[in-house]
Amino acid sequence: MRFCIECSTILQYQGGTLKCPLCAYVYPIDKQIVTIEHILRKVLDPIFSEDDMKTMPQTSNVRCPACLHSDAYFHEMKILNELSIILYICSNVRCRKHWKS
Repeated sequence: MRFCIECSTILQYQGGTLKCPLCAYVYPIDKQIVTIEHILRKVLDPIFSEDDMKTMPQTSNVRCPACLHSDAYFHEMKILNELSIILYICSNVRCRKHWKS
């Protein structure tokens, strides 16, 4: 993917060249362009920490979809004044799968 040096628009391939759809800039292609960029995934912080889970209520009425463990921590969240969702966290230390209802 190349960008126009004049207006920063993505160049489009047309007949052996890369042309800007907005201005008159043309990038001639004299050889095959191969660029490999590695995308680094951002490490996300957990929704609830281990300390948070110590104070959260537990239920045995749900089953973890990943490990089938029968206990889970839960937290109810209100959305749009009326709608509510329940976030579950598997209580199995080796799993800790998050899911919602």
